[in-house]
Amino acid sequence: MFNFYIKEIDQCTSQELSDFKNTLLERSEINSENIDKRILRTKFLAFHYLESKLIGIGAIKSPSCGYRNRILAGQDTPSLNELPDSEIGWFYVHNDFQGKGIGGYILSELLKKTPPMNLFAVTEYTNREARHLLAKNNFSFSSEINLNKEKVYLLYSRNM
Repeated sequence: MFNFYIKEIDQCTSQELSDFKNTLLERSEINSENIDKRILRTKFLAFHYLESKLIGIGAIKSPSCGYRNRILAGQDTPSLNELPDSEIGWFYVHNDFQGKGIGGYILSELLKKTPPMNLFAVTEYTNREARHLLAKNNFSFSSEINLNKEKVYLLYSRNM
């Protein structure tokens, strides 16, 4: 049986925070440095369980000034002078459940939970599914960004 819910960070139990962190770290590209602090800076966390296994997550984050500045500095064609205060991200659906609409459901429910607000998102160029979900949910491509030399990332924004 599936169980889905979204919580503000201060409403999450220590077990939920641990489950979220462990699921997030299943993704090889996630930087684990200061991950606990970064999770605690989020506004909302989304949890999608199958029985007791967390199979999907997402978040509305409050990124640090340092990260925001790296994004702005890394734009190939500066299209934004500043970023919105909130970022949508940390989406992950366990491999066995990908392609079943769970990621799209998590994103749409997170967007319903928040008041109309400007948001940004960063995704890898190779992640076609994420790019499709962002476009489907009124995010517009803003710029290619260089966060590291190994991968190409794209910046999307949603202005309300």
